[in-house]
Amino acid sequence: MKVTRFKCGSFTIGFSSNHVLLDGIAAGEFLANFASLARGLGMQTWPDPDRTTLRARSPPRVEFDHFEYTWLPGVPFTKQLDPTTTYTEADALAAATSRGRGLQDYAYKNFHVDGNMVKQLKRAAGGGFTTTFEALAAHLWQCRTAALNDSLDGNREDYSSFLFAVNFRQSMEPPLPSGFAGNAVLCACARAKSTDLLSQPLSFAVSKVQEARIRITNDYVRSAIDCLEINKGVPLSDTTLYVSAWWKIIKLQNLDFGWGMPICAGPILSEMVAYVLFVSDGTPDGLNVLLAMPTGILSKFGKLFLQPGPNNTFFPYINEASHDSILN
Repeated sequence: MKVTRFKCGSFTIGFSSNHVLLDGIAAGEFLANFASLARGLGMQTWPDPDRTTLRARSPPRVEFDHFEYTWLPGVPFTKQLDPTTTYTEADALAAATSRGRGLQDYAYKNFHVDGNMVKQLKRAAGGGFTTTFEALAAHLWQCRTAALNDSLDGNREDYSSFLFAVNFRQSMEPPLPSGFAGNAVLCACARAKSTDLLSQPLSFAVSKVQEARIRITNDYVRSAIDCLEINKGVPLSDTTLYVSAWWKIIKLQNLDFGWGMPICAGPILSEMVAYVLFVSDGTPDGLNVLLAMPTGILSKFGKLFLQPGPNNTFFPYINEASHDSILN
C-alpha cells in the first residue's frame, strides 16, 4: 500500500496484492476494515482464512465439462497433464504466438455507459429480472464477437466464449463462513455459436449469461476444484473475453479513511488484454467499461457498442445491411 500526497493537499492511496491471497470480495473487506480502523471505528468484518473446505476430493472427480479451462496449442501435452508443473507467462506467450496472436498492438480504452443506455439495454433484453451486469455484459459480448469476426476476413470462429467471475460463497454446502479470506470465485462460461450471437437479439445472449450463472452450484464448484487439481495451471484461451463486475465486488467509491468519500476510485489497468472491468462512474446507474482490444478491432467495437442503430436500438439490429453500414 502506498500513499502519495500532492501539493494541493489531496492524496491518493494505492493498494496491490497477489490474487493467490484474496479475491475481489475479500480484498474489498480488507480495505473496508482498514478504512474503518483509520477512522477509529474498529473492524467491520473479521477475516476467516480457513480454506480446508475448498480442498480437492480424493480421488478427484471431474463431473462436468469445464469450458472455462481450455488446452492451449503450443504447450506440450505432457506439461498440460503433469500436476507437478505450473503454467508460466512464457508458456502463455508461446501459445499465443503459435496462433499468430500475442504480437498485436493493443489499445486501452474507457467506454462510459450512462444510466439511460443501461435502461435501454435492459429493456432490449426483455426487462423483468435482467440485471445491469447481464444486459451490459451480453451486449459487450455480441459487439466484440461482431467486431472480431468482421476482422477475420470471412474466417469466422465457430464458437464464442464469454467468462465472468461468480462468487460461490453461498453456493457451497454448507456455505462458506462470513469473512472468508481467500478465493471463492469461479469463472462462469457462457458459450454460443458466433452465427447465433450475430443473428439473435440481445435477449439470446442474456439467456446464455444467465444459464452460465445458474450452473455454478456446489457440485460444479467441487468438480472445477478437482479439475484444477489434475490439470494445474491450465489458463483460459487468449481469444476468450473475461468480464468482472468491479463496481459490485469492490466498492472503492464507498471507502472513507477519515477525509470523506473519494473523488475518484478504481483499478489501474493491467497488461491483461482480454480482461474487462465494469467500474462505477460515481453515479447511481452509470458505469465505466475498461478494456483492451487489438487496435484494428477497437474502433469497430466502439461503433457497435455505443452507437444506436435503426429505431434507436443497439446492436444486434437483426439486419445485416445495418451491421455493414455501421462498421464500414
